[in-house]
Amino acid sequence: MRLTPEAAGVKKLLESRFPGATVGVVVKSPYFDLYEAQFDERLVYTDAKVTYVMVGSVYDASTKQNLTRAAPAQAEPRRLGQPAAWPRVHARQG
Repeated sequence: MRLTPEAAGVKKLLESRFPGATVGVVVKSPYFDLYEAQFDERLVYTDAKVTYVMVGSVYDASTKQNLTRAAPAQAEPRRLGQPAAWPRVHARQG
């Protein structure tokens, strides 16, 4: 999947702020002006400047649908468009 210039910038920032992490596909989410990023084979949400990285599910308050986990939970890590799993976050040493 080809990244938009904005998503490529988010990917580069994630890689620089979390050395050693594997950052895959990054796409603009349909909510909160956030990006979804495949981060160490898990899904995280972040803003365009990677000021914050959020882990967890996003729910539609009207329908009570878990938008992050739109299908039944699976044991394997999520690829974009599949159920989510918890990410492994790397701490910086220094």
